[in-house]
Amino acid sequence: MIRQSPVQIFVHLRKKLVLMKIRNRHASKLCLILAAAACLCQQCTPGNDPTYDRLKAYADEIKVINTHEHQHWPEEFGDHPFGLFHLVSTAYLMSDIVSAGGEYLDMEQLDSLSLEEYWKLNGQALDYSRSTSYYSHFIRGFQKLYGFRDPYFTETNIHELSARVEDNYSDYRRWFDSAFQKAGFELMFLDQYWKPFNTEVAGEYYALVFHINPLVMQATDRPSVGEESRGIYREAEREGFVLSTFDQYLDYCTRLFEKNVACHAVCIKNSMAYSRSLDYEEVPFEEAKSLYEKPSVDRKPGEAKKIQDYVFHWIIDSPRSKLRGIID
Repeated sequence: MIRQSPVQIFVHLRKKLVLMKIRNRHASKLCLILAAAACLCQQCTPGNDPTYDRLKAYADEIKVINTHEHQHWPEEFGDHPFGLFHLVSTAYLMSDIVSAGGEYLDMEQLDSLSLEEYWKLNGQALDYSRSTSYYSHFIRGFQKLYGFRDPYFTETNIHELSARVEDNYSDYRRWFDSAFQKAGFELMFLDQYWKPFNTEVAGEYYALVFHINPLVMQATDRPSVGEESRGIYREAEREGFVLSTFDQYLDYCTRLFEKNVACHAVCIKNSMAYSRSLDYEEVPFEEAKSLYEKPSVDRKPGEAKKIQDYVFHWIIDSPRSKLRGIID
């Protein structure tokens, strides 16, 4: 691709505007002014324009509210040394590596591999992932927090970087606070999809997000007599609640909303597109109640979806859901 000079771009845009035969003279002038401004901005780069430098410095001072975060504490993965490739394995970048022919390794497997062995296994796939957005964001994070200067990970530069990662993660709370401040965050909305009923978060960093997937998706998983409880049913059992009827189930969902409101949840999260259709039909209460109390093995195809659809609309529409307590 040949890079055009600002003058060439301006002339090209002006010709385009003439060819478009814009009738409104004011609109035409405005477009030309915007085109000229865009061209001038191309020349505003660090080090040669004080206006650019001032604007960038001001922008960099603005704190960021991250509205989509899934931060784990390292101990949630177990007792591991957490080098560079432990972080890679927990990042979205790992999906690109697998797509490029690499192999996913769990934490225990990573513990037993040297950096050289890992590179031999996945280095080429990592190189093939260089043009993806996950790779570029991952690199930018290391450039921001570690002062990493190389444009790519290589077999030679990973050793020092991985050693620094391991050193930082040996005192993770201190490192997290330092990284949080250095990255310019003010707050992170924490979606704990892996433990959706937890309401205790570090308030100096996180805002609580209420993940409603279990309330909808697990409404159809009522355990049979003698069957082990899972998910929302296990949580209810732990708190001393029995969810034998549909009314009891909805009452417990109300309790979960009240609990999250009391713990200052700032929003709800629906990520059900990963596991089902987003077509939620209107289902009468009596029909949903009858289907809920029917043994799951006796339900016909589509009946489980009707229960889920009802619960979703109940969350959105019913004042008992306490949704307004979160979004007001």
